[in-house]
Amino acid sequence: VYLSPWCREHEHPSEAFDLLWVTGQQPGILGGPLFTLYKIVTAERLAREVEVEGVRCHAAFWSLAEDHDLVEALTIATPEEEGLAWTPIPAALRSNRRPLYGVTVSEEAVQAAVRFHGERYLHGLYRDEMEERVKHCYSPDRAITLPDAFRCYLHLFGICDSILHYVSADNAAVKEQALALIQEVVERWPELYEGWLAHNEALLKRGYHLQVQPYERYFPMFRLTPEGRHRIQWVDGRLVVPATGESWTPDSFLQWLAEHAPEISPNVILRPLIQDSSTHRGVCGRPG
Repeated sequence: VYLSPWCREHEHPSEAFDLLWVTGQQPGILGGPLFTLYKIVTAERLAREVEVEGVRCHAAFWSLAEDHDLVEALTIATPEEEGLAWTPIPAALRSNRRPLYGVTVSEEAVQAAVRFHGERYLHGLYRDEMEERVKHCYSPDRAITLPDAFRCYLHLFGICDSILHYVSADNAAVKEQALALIQEVVERWPELYEGWLAHNEALLKRGYHLQVQPYERYFPMFRLTPEGRHRIQWVDGRLVVPATGESWTPDSFLQWLAEHAPEISPNVILRPLIQDSSTHRGVCGRPG
């Protein structure tokens, strides 16, 4: 129920399939970093290779539309003679809490990034095609969100395969599908946290770098409100949202969660588990 064709104008019930290659990324401006495109194309081609073997296989892009890291979503680089020109980021954006699905392309921060890169790619070989597509998807007169502009922009560049699906992380059906997993994380969090610490210690001894650093009040979820995406903390056996003043015991949180699953957002640790549980019919093979 949460899979939709990449091309909105071709909305139709998807044909049946047995396996699903899943990849994903933040829906960045102008298609995001180049590796986002590599991920999409790789997932699509892997699905095609499996289909040759007689297995019905599709691909899906998991759009992290509820992420609130606007700095990351706007940070791309355009090649210049002197090197790469990176998006200049105003300091105020670093405190953004709004999910990307709440940011529109008409906002000045987005338009400033579009203008910055437009002044550079318009000197390139494909300037006419680029200008036309950017105007279509990122015109300040269009009241569409960053994720919608991302989807539109890559569609104009040919990302429109019949076996490629689009999944938006803020889709309520995704949270409902993964509700049992989310509940288990709440119930077992002290145990899971200790296991995570032990696993990290083992990785460090083997010389690995820890990409995500745990801390005392760490909890792998955010609370979504109309004002933004706010961190939930584990404080003395309670789940607390400092930004809103909300506080629950684990039991009361589970009761609240049963009716409010769409208002919870997984963080980077929990997100892959949500993806796997939501796409349990197939294979999650995040290429990138």
